[in-house]
Amino acid sequence: MVYPSIINREFIPYKSDSLYQWATRDQLVTCTHCARYFAACFACPCSVNDPRLYNPCHNFKLVFTDGACSNNGQPYATSGIGISMGTVSEYRWSIPIDESIDRGKSRTSQRAELLAAIYGLKKINEADIYEAESIRKHGSPAYNSHLKVGVLGHAYYVPHYVVVTDSRYVAEGMTKWLPEWKKNSWKNSRGEEPTNIDLFAELDNLVMRYEMMGYQVGFWKIGREDNHEADSLAKQAA
Repeated sequence: MVYPSIINREFIPYKSDSLYQWATRDQLVTCTHCARYFAACFACPCSVNDPRLYNPCHNFKLVFTDGACSNNGQPYATSGIGISMGTVSEYRWSIPIDESIDRGKSRTSQRAELLAAIYGLKKINEADIYEAESIRKHGSPAYNSHLKVGVLGHAYYVPHYVVVTDSRYVAEGMTKWLPEWKKNSWKNSRGEEPTNIDLFAELDNLVMRYEMMGYQVGFWKIGREDNHEADSLAKQAA
């Protein structure tokens, strides 16, 4: 049995010892109080029997991201990013990519996917800051206590941010390729500068910033069929 964890920035979902394995969609849970998305924990009291039947553990906070581009790489291409981390509109964003976001660069699907991960990670942190401040000022005991669900069932509590993407380029780029590039003075195996290295470096710096603040940050590669919300938002923006 493997409980959810983040290893070398890769999110490892739950794996059972039995023949039955939980599908990706069955490991995604929603809190009825805050409307945020989380990964089912399976390791704390809220996960007894079926983690989908209870207020979920808030250890693994999810942000679904995707990028879309029309006329990919062409001078007249347009692109956008989609971000979803909850069931309500305040946790969903459809953002066109313009010069204020990506100045002087061609519009491509890969840049859109990386920008979606960058903005998604920023949004999930901003939401945490806002919610903490809101609870401090106006939070009811009932709402405040729901955030602690599952924490006491763990040997220790470390907040996790999980960037969920259907892009192999983003997920493997951040977990497998980037460490090798950094060892090789930001060059690939051919001794060349990797494409979109500016955005990979920006995302890497953002991850390191949150890691220094005590968060664990991971990337979860899922199938496109499980990322339909972010995909739709990205296409709207493009």
